[in-house]
Amino acid sequence: MKKLLLLLSFIFTATVYAQDLEYQTKLKEGVTTEKEAVDLTASIVDLAKKPLRFHSAREHENKYFVVQYIPTNVTDENWKSNRDEYSSEAVVFKFRISNKGENKNLEIPGVKTYVFNDVYGKYLNLFPFWQKYFDATSDLEKLSTESFTQKNKYTFSGNNGSWIIR
Repeated sequence: MKKLLLLLSFIFTATVYAQDLEYQTKLKEGVTTEKEAVDLTASIVDLAKKPLRFHSAREHENKYFVVQYIPTNVTDENWKSNRDEYSSEAVVFKFRISNKGENKNLEIPGVKTYVFNDVYGKYLNLFPFWQKYFDATSDLEKLSTESFTQKNKYTFSGNNGSWIIR
């Protein structure tokens, strides 16, 4: 019985770890559709301390794809008329757009790819994402006073309530 429990525990841990690696790979190497990029952001927002809702996703100058979430208690009308007041409550993701495999000399167009660039928002909304996918040993209180940490080429930094993971 002990062996069975130990085996099941190992399989569960390996599965969870593999899912985290798969997620990190998608962040690092990118995804090929806007929907996949939005799906990546949704799994992050689900971890946020305060409830957020999808607000917008749009491309900027064919260089970046930006996905924005705002508090659930803010209507679209309030957001439009009081954006400055609510912007500190938003969580904003930015993906670089590249054409993976493109070779202009050979006239190969490549595949449009969305690669995670950064996400910014309030500390308590971003920390669960940092802890789950980058540093499971990070401490909520300790990191909030250090204002900077780095793990696997990603950084988590901030001050005055605004934080960024890149």
